[in-house]
Amino acid sequence: MRGTVVWTVLVALGVSAPARANDPIDEDLAEVSVAIEARPTDARLRRSRVALWLDAERAHEALLDLDVLDALTGDPSATRLLRAEAEALRGHDEAALALLDAHLAGASDPAAYDLRARLFAHLGEHERAAQDWAAAFYAAPTVVRAMGRIDALRALHRDGEVVRACREALSTMGESALVRWRLVESLERVGAPDEALRALDAAPRLAPIRRGLHRARLLVLLGRSAEAALQLAQTHELAFARARRRPSLGAWREAALVAHALGRTDDATEAERHVAVLSPSIRGGAR
Repeated sequence: MRGTVVWTVLVALGVSAPARANDPIDEDLAEVSVAIEARPTDARLRRSRVALWLDAERAHEALLDLDVLDALTGDPSATRLLRAEAEALRGHDEAALALLDAHLAGASDPAAYDLRARLFAHLGEHERAAQDWAAAFYAAPTVVRAMGRIDALRALHRDGEVVRACREALSTMGESALVRWRLVESLERVGAPDEALRALDAAPRLAPIRRGLHRARLLVLLGRSAEAALQLAQTHELAFARARRRPSLGAWREAALVAHALGRTDDATEAERHVAVLSPSIRGGAR
């Protein structure tokens, strides 16, 4: 996204360059740097290079440009979020948090809440991380923000709130496989396998092998063993058919998992043999 913004700025300023797709960051940096040499007082170009420095994880260079940018604009408050990103890259969490606190005191900014939430999570302050993820989600809902909030609540072992956050996210954004799985797992954790099964069945487009295995476990928890056995048998047939039709490491791993769950030792051995052949790490470790 930042690369697109930088390119737009360059075009608007009349900086000529051949059209390219997916340029490396260093090429973009070189072009912006040439433009800055021609227009050293252009704040838009300087800000664009700051964004590129941050994308390249070069915090020192970003901070040097930010000092120049502040001198050009006379408004250090406008660069607080960028400075916070640079300080976070340097591992200066407290400095980054101070900048974010000052930034958010003046305006609600979802991107600032995102960064502060990640810093709080890194520091183990999951309560505050959950609050910031929630603030970011309510301002501009995305799957990343929903999952950040959900995982912070999970870290706090507040499964009931996880369930509510999952349902709120699905209601707000529509279907998301990541959120759906968190909902199913959390309902099981709070001792509601019947609700977990309904939540699972409400999204049939989930990964079919994982869905089949999870569904079988929920059926067992509900005392519906015959249905669970049928579900496992169907999942076993699907897993092996897919693995044989389109062999891959992931497909054969899933097949092995289902075979073990069903107690089919010969099938599990066959699947694991394919896994050993396809997996470089296993093959290398066997030498």
